[in-house]
Amino acid sequence: MMKIIHLISNKQWGGGEQYALDLILRQKHEGHDVEVVTSMYKTVKEHFQNANITATTLLLGGGFRDFLSPLALALKLRKVNGPVVIHVHNFGDAFVAIRVKMLLRKSVKVKVVVTRHLVKKAKTSLLFTWLYKYIDELIFVSRLAKNEFLSSQPTIQSTKIHVVYNAVVVPKDIEPRDLKRELSLPSDTVVAMYHGRLVREKGLEILLKAFAEITEQCPKMVLVLLGGGMDNYERYLQNLTAVLNISNKVFFVGFQTNVYPYIASCDIGVVPTIAPEAFGLSCAEYMALGKPLITTANGAQRELVDTGENGILVPPESVSSLANAIRLLYIDRELAGKLGKSAAKKIATNYDYDGFYSKIMSIYGL
Repeated sequence: MMKIIHLISNKQWGGGEQYALDLILRQKHEGHDVEVVTSMYKTVKEHFQNANITATTLLLGGGFRDFLSPLALALKLRKVNGPVVIHVHNFGDAFVAIRVKMLLRKSVKVKVVVTRHLVKKAKTSLLFTWLYKYIDELIFVSRLAKNEFLSSQPTIQSTKIHVVYNAVVVPKDIEPRDLKRELSLPSDTVVAMYHGRLVREKGLEILLKAFAEITEQCPKMVLVLLGGGMDNYERYLQNLTAVLNISNKVFFVGFQTNVYPYIASCDIGVVPTIAPEAFGLSCAEYMALGKPLITTANGAQRELVDTGENGILVPPESVSSLANAIRLLYIDRELAGKLGKSAAKKIATNYDYDGFYSKIMSIYGL
């Protein structure tokens, strides 16, 4: 059994937070002593509480300027018997973890593990060079994320760097939502779905414009948007559906803790992100459930999706390309089924959670 601390300072729930939650649940199931420390923002803390995980609150979020959080955490850990792993999910929290490591260096062995969930170049200032020196292990969730980070030539030992692809935990015995009945739709309706944060970088305006282009050619199709974001942006999207005259075809169902019953009820998954994805957890979730996926070719989706075999990749911000892909899967249901079946096989073969978990724990030193 190992003592593991996860530091989660982000304000909103996203793929990185879900990554941490799935890992924490598995670690606890395997008998490890796992604690979660979140920042002052209630949204993220409540998600852990809903999963029956108690989260301690510290300031966090202050990066190298935060001196109080390391002190509080070091005081909490000073009497731990055996080594401690502090797993963080951004570099700001890594500063906290390293200070804890230094405060406890004479009494407790602390290993600092960082997972990088972004596609960004490394910062190369003296401050970050110091940070990279004291991080013990750095995990990237795709080759793209690693290569982009290293493109600015940071000073960091190559032996610390790992690529461990994300994996999804698909619950057993998923009971699909009866979305067509809930939304008062005919039984032969084709449901296209997006799930994730409702933010600009996810390309939702492109999706709505693409959907507006095909409503006449795809009269039995509707679009479901699953997720939450800033209220003003969600209102903007709703207003855009009115401007595009598709309000009766687009349904906003809000944030849902368990997305799988909704995914299981849809016919096509669409992830039109315009910002490069470090992995694309939403993409993997559609694929895992055997849904044909349309997504953009500007991130690690290119490592996940073989276009024409287990999904369709389109250029980001191309309304016409996205519209054509959605129209194709609406018309060619045989192709849609083939892509979905192949997608499920690829996820089961290459992105198995047991394999992911074994790699993470090996990096921890177990």
